Amino acid sequence: WTRTIGVQRLEIDLILRQSPSLRARLRAELAANYRGAVKRAALDTGLARERFPRVCPFRVDQLLGEEFL
Repeated sequence: WTRTIGVQRLEIDLILRQSPSLRARLRAELAANYRGAVKRAALDTGLARERFPRVCPFRVDQLLGEEFL
């Protein structure tokens, strides 16, 4: 899974370099994207949604950083 994350980060970086205006959209849609991620994580792990933070504990720049995870 770490390789998959690395590959996806490279693809995201390329897309954001080609369309820098999308970066603002990432910030605007972080809350909605996080809610969807919590739903998927709850299904994948069998954990209750309440076990996850209600709001994303990270900023977009942190999530996109190479050192994240």
